[in-house]
Amino acid sequence: MTHEHLISAEYEARRNIFFEPRTAPMEFRKISDTEAELHQPPAPTFLLESRTRFTLREPHYLDMHYRCRATHQMSGHGSIGLFWASYIHAPEDTAYFRGYQVK
Repeated sequence: MTHEHLISAEYEARRNIFFEPRTAPMEFRKISDTEAELHQPPAPTFLLESRTRFTLREPHYLDMHYRCRATHQMSGHGSIGLFWASYIHAPEDTAYFRGYQVK
């Protein structure tokens, strides 16, 4: 599971940082044999701090808990959009992965 995009009212003016959640540094912390957490300190442009906790559950489940904190006013509209993607089950049709072929 990848936190790929953050969209705010300023999105159109900041297309070059559309992938900021995916490219800004994160810290990994193992909590136990079944839990781990990714912490992203306030990212450079949007200054959104986030924590994503993953918990393995029997027999074959992965729970994800996400929380975030805006460290400054995100937009004049009081909202943001967050987008995740999962590539666990690679699609047969990889045409939408532009620029390279997924094998």
